[in-house]
Amino acid sequence: MPTLTGNASAMRANGSSIAGISSISTSKTGTLDAAWELDLLGVIKFSNQAAEACLDGKQNDWHTAGVSLALK
Repeated sequence: MPTLTGNASAMRANGSSIAGISSISTSKTGTLDAAWELDLLGVIKFSNQAAEACLDGKQNDWHTAGVSLALK
């Protein structure tokens, strides 16, 4: 599974005045991280297939319950 995360920030500050001269500092930073999880043994693939099969079963149960109620 690929993931992409990012962060950005900016800061501006007024410094102390020395001899009537003030200082202003500005700082900007940013990061971007990308990652990819290798599925060497197919664990993610099989997990997704199991979740889809479970969903199919729940949908069939829902349909069966609806048919059962309609026949009563």
